[in-house]
Amino acid sequence: MKEPIKQGLMVFYGNTNDEEIETAMRHKLDVINTIKKEAMSDDENESYNLLNYYRMATEEQRSIMDCVLVTICGWTMNTIIEKSEPIEDAEEDFDWI
Repeated sequence: MKEPIKQGLMVFYGNTNDEEIETAMRHKLDVINTIKKEAMSDDENESYNLLNYYRMATEEQRSIMDCVLVTICGWTMNTIIEKSEPIEDAEEDFDWI
């Protein structure tokens, strides 16, 4: 059985609390546009990390991740994988399997 990744991710990335989320909602912040802009400006390809987080996640965590992905881009991880192409200069340092 897979170990849940939530605690590890919270330690590494932090944890947004309810008050911060409610403030964002109250101010009607455009978080989707911010995510898209940030993703487009990032020079690093985080495909390995995203796939690895998904691989390590429990089924319940994968369902939540799929909900987030559908909200951001309209596709689940399965569809994203089907539509993705290989990275031309993929890092050889990672264990791509």
